[in-house]
Amino acid sequence: MGAEHHIHIVWYVINAARGRLEDFECVLVRDLFAHIPVIFILNKADLADADQLLAMKETIKKEGFTNVELVQAVVSKRDNPNICNWCPECQKDDDLMFEAKTGLVTCAICDKVTKQENIYGLEMIVHGTCELLPDMVRDSFIAAQILSLAEKDKRAKEIVLSLLKKFSLDLSGDFIIDIASLFSSLFVVWNFNFHGMEDIFGDIATTSKTQFVNMIDWKMRFAVSMLDKMAFKMLSKSGMAITGIMTNQMLREMYKLITHLVTKSSNPNLSIGDTEDSRELEKLKLLLMPPDHLLPSASPLALPPSSSSSLSSSSTQQLSNSTDDPPLYTSADLHNQNHHLVATDHHMMHQLVGVESSIQSFVVSMHEAGVEKALDKHWDDPSFNIVTLALENSSSSLPQTLPSFDSSNLTRVNLEDDT
Repeated sequence: MGAEHHIHIVWYVINAARGRLEDFECVLVRDLFAHIPVIFILNKADLADADQLLAMKETIKKEGFTNVELVQAVVSKRDNPNICNWCPECQKDDDLMFEAKTGLVTCAICDKVTKQENIYGLEMIVHGTCELLPDMVRDSFIAAQILSLAEKDKRAKEIVLSLLKKFSLDLSGDFIIDIASLFSSLFVVWNFNFHGMEDIFGDIATTSKTQFVNMIDWKMRFAVSMLDKMAFKMLSKSGMAITGIMTNQMLREMYKLITHLVTKSSNPNLSIGDTEDSRELEKLKLLLMPPDHLLPSASPLALPPSSSSSLSSSSTQQLSNSTDDPPLYTSADLHNQNHHLVATDHHMMHQLVGVESSIQSFVVSMHEAGVEKALDKHWDDPSFNIVTLALENSSSSLPQTLPSFDSSNLTRVNLEDDT
């Protein structure tokens, strides 16, 4: 049996209000899952009171399971948002004050004011799972899950740091391969793992490496390489770190935009077309269809969109929006526009107008505290958000509509589909 068929972790879901474990359940967890990490999920926790939650946790604790790593109360969809049975922070119910109108919960026990959300505890499940999974499957799980942007962000930062340790400017241009690896890995983290992506980035890296060697005199390449070494790789590390920051912010922005718009378009109670959505659509146009004048004219990345991609009816969904709205860009079209994604990434990395001071600030931070701390400091720095900067600088040139596509045969939107 291959590693892909192994059970790496068990989510054991039980009713939070039940207050007990059956004998056969204890046998399952203790014997059948003896060598597998187990996470107990106390489901429908909003229907249980504080005493029931505590009783369930105590019952699990008394069993003395050696393989239980986490016991987490969760609410996937709150049954009645106007009722609060326990504090979201400490799960106590003594001296609790709840304002149904605002959703604010004031707890005298933990002395905190928190907001009761319709979803509770699921991000903790994702975080706990990421901590327990082996490396070979952790990346796949992080990419596939859609609940926690924090886990995607965390993994993206780990990728940048790992490449920084070996990155340097060399004569042969091998550093270009590392940059392509950075782009490819970050695309996977944010679930833009379209078919043929590795080949596209590989071809781009090979072409760019050849151009680097042929177009730049070896003396110049040698001088830059030696300068980087004498500066303790400050040039190469700052360049790779800044590239990682801007690429991750671009992909994160695109992921959030698509998720937001697809969610709204799939909900009959919500409509696309308000001021906020108009700006979101403009951002998405910029990401998926960069204006021609912003793309490098001689770039090998300026490729035509692929017309060979297809999506089965089981992995798509009818997308409804009014005839006055521009057509929405779905996950189906992400596959059809895979070359646009790569071209956009290249285009974004050239949009450095407006971030010069941010780059200088990063270099200063790296010189004072080291590259890791500089990366932490600037990871979410909005001045590196080249999506917003490019939108502001290029809004007058943006196309008014996204590429047309036939959505009549779409039956399901699936952001995770990689077929």
